[in-house]
Amino acid sequence: MSHRYFALVPHPDSTRVFVHPTERGWSLPGLISETPLDPPFDPVCRYLNETWGIRTRPLRGLYGERDEDGSNEREILEVEPPERGDPGSLRGSWVGQDELASLDWADAEQRPVIERWMEAAESGSVPANRASWARPGWRAEAERWIEARLAEHGLTLADSTEIVKMWSISCLLKAPTSNGYVYFKASHAMFAHEARLTELLARHHPDSVPSLLAVDGEGNRFLMRDFGPSKLGDQRDPALWEGAMRRFAAIQVEWTSRTDDLIALGCRDRRLEELSELDEVLAYARALPLDPKEKLSDAEEEALCRRLADLPRLTDQLREFGLPYTLLHGDLHPYNIVAEGERIVYYDWSDGAVAHPFFDLLTMLRKGEGNDDPIRRRCLIDAYLEPWSEYGSMERLRQAVEAALRLAPLFHALSYHWIAVHTEGGALDELAGGITHFLKLFLEAQDSEECS
Repeated sequence: MSHRYFALVPHPDSTRVFVHPTERGWSLPGLISETPLDPPFDPVCRYLNETWGIRTRPLRGLYGERDEDGSNEREILEVEPPERGDPGSLRGSWVGQDELASLDWADAEQRPVIERWMEAAESGSVPANRASWARPGWRAEAERWIEARLAEHGLTLADSTEIVKMWSISCLLKAPTSNGYVYFKASHAMFAHEARLTELLARHHPDSVPSLLAVDGEGNRFLMRDFGPSKLGDQRDPALWEGAMRRFAAIQVEWTSRTDDLIALGCRDRRLEELSELDEVLAYARALPLDPKEKLSDAEEEALCRRLADLPRLTDQLREFGLPYTLLHGDLHPYNIVAEGERIVYYDWSDGAVAHPFFDLLTMLRKGEGNDDPIRRRCLIDAYLEPWSEYGSMERLRQAVEAALRLAPLFHALSYHWIAVHTEGGALDELAGGITHFLKLFLEAQDSEECS
């Protein structure tokens, strides 16, 4: 197994990058690990400092490739220009665009990545939808903000922050303090409501969302206390799962009369009328450069066109149950829930929206060992439905769940499309496959209905 992580290190004063000679040819500096580094950003920067004397911070991924079995992996990461750029002290060379063609490269994929980066750097333009953490200086400013907010609580930052996750839509940092760890999250501008929504929910449901130390609504970032590692998805106790379903539904019921407040806060409007946008989603999905297994086949495209023509009937059918729109988590699954006894915390509200409440059941029921068992599935659904009892009998509510689950994949396809068109490069490496995945699930749900 070989997991190789390379860094594109820009010169601080010109459009050049640092490379060095190896036995196989010229290469960007990089480390090789026997095990995957997830995430690799901070380890790569430590390697640059310890091996090359380059002090820098990570910005973003530029290239990623791995074998289907995950046994071999290659990534190229962009880092900030170093504090010093003297090639004499670095045992390598700073090279510009004119020199790239004359070098023999150890890894052929590096040269085109460098060329694309140099062309963009020479243009001087930065995409407006580039994430804030992918811009030089962001990490240092974020740590200053963290330190200032900690001081307001009588805490100090004990060491450097550590990246827990950094990708196209969010960045999560772990910060060691004088009294344990805290976590800092920043989200992409398209999720500008997440910090404020989390703050609002913390006021109304303090035991069910992360405990916040500080919120910057304008910067869409917040600081929260450690809420524990006990993910619901790692636990098998049926009572714990049923309790999590029941409590989440109770939260949704509380927000049925305040949907205007949620939309004013910035939550996306995903009521049933919004499903009419799907023609645009389907056209986008056709053009995606996906692996053949992820792409829609011609037969699937034809089937989708037929099924989408029937969408008014399906949405009218769901409306007939008379359930109100309310707060939707948008990405509710057992690994976005921490459960310890009576304490249940729902986090990661970036996809928070106003929609049909039962749409959250799709991802919740599809993840988790044993959830495909019909008896367990019925118990989870019934626990979720208990707080909704004023809207109908249990049998009628179960029918509403099945009607909602036939449409829920379209909600998620819309969400993935929204992310793709609002992130730099369409987040193709990370998220684009989600659009076709949920469109295929929609087809499966309609086929299942016909067979039942």
